[in-house]
Amino acid sequence: MSKKGKNALRRRNVHYNKEAVDLKKRISRINEAISKKDLNALRRLATTGPGLVNDGLRRLCWPLLLHYRNHSVETSQVAHKDENQVSLDANRSFVHFPKGLNDQQRKQKQSVLYEVIVGILRRQPNLSYYQGFHDVCTTLLEVLGKGGAIKAGENIAMFLLRYPFYL
Repeated sequence: MSKKGKNALRRRNVHYNKEAVDLKKRISRINEAISKKDLNALRRLATTGPGLVNDGLRRLCWPLLLHYRNHSVETSQVAHKDENQVSLDANRSFVHFPKGLNDQQRKQKQSVLYEVIVGILRRQPNLSYYQGFHDVCTTLLEVLGKGGAIKAGENIAMFLLRYPFYL
């Protein structure tokens, strides 16, 4: 290998190692902010650079940032007026993400997504379903699971109801 090639390889390795060290420092700062419940630091870390890095850290941060704790989620049995539209959108979900789902897995995820969104709407009957909310709930479901997604999605929807200019 030429001297020029070796120098280029060294620069790439130094750059790669620097990124790994920076990521470790970021993870350490995230963990510190979680332990201190420092919401300002968590918001800053979530919205800059590589964000919250991975789903494990998101599972710890999102409940703090969205002001909820994991606890049982009870929903009303009274149907919501938008459940038909929710069904249509849920049935169109999980086609491209996550990759590699077979039909049975996709149908299972669609069913749980429907339950999450309907759970939110039944808990807050004054809410209306809007196009794209299924995408928000899909992300919450993939990271937080069903119970966490219902509570986090409810808090997001209630926030947007109070402050619609964020839409």
